[in-house]
Amino acid sequence: MYYLNARWYDPVILRFTGRDPLDGDQIDPLTLHVYLYCLNNPVNSIDPTGEIALNIASGLIRGAEVYALGAAMLITSIELQDTNRRASDILWTVGDWTLRLTPLAAAYGLMNPIQLGGPRTLSHWPGVGKTTLEHGNWVMSGPKSRLGYLLSGKWQRGGSNIFAGYETGKNFLLEQGMRARWPGGVDFWKGFLGQRVISIP
Repeated sequence: MYYLNARWYDPVILRFTGRDPLDGDQIDPLTLHVYLYCLNNPVNSIDPTGEIALNIASGLIRGAEVYALGAAMLITSIELQDTNRRASDILWTVGDWTLRLTPLAAAYGLMNPIQLGGPRTLSHWPGVGKTTLEHGNWVMSGPKSRLGYLLSGKWQRGGSNIFAGYETGKNFLLEQGMRARWPGGVDFWKGFLGQRVISIP
């Protein structure tokens, strides 16, 4: 038996021996199992506290995606130095800041595993009075979390962003016929932070 701070883990039965001290989330059924270790995915996840499963593989993938994007921007910036100095400087600055987001993206991946197949859980901060997903809504991959809120940018006021308080956030399942697509155009980089755009044909 191993003591994981909040409760004991029995490697023989692959379960905790005590109930989970945290409530699960109705939208993510695996979290409702009070004795489950690492949301039944111990190969890719760890649970060092006995309370929250962290998905190592997902964290590494998210961090690597953002790091690769930042590195690609820096390399392109160097290639542009002789032909377009202004574009090169802008790209260098954006690439540098993208690299700085690598730890945040990795942390987001740890807390929100990449979901393959099946229903996908999304979080959305629609603002006061809105309760459904609509075409063109910006959402975050994974369930509602403080880190997801930070990476969504909904805490900012002004510009093209529509401010929404953390408490307005809701979890949604991606319904049949809906797509959560990668942002396009100048917002492409936001996809590496977990942001998606709802598309309803």
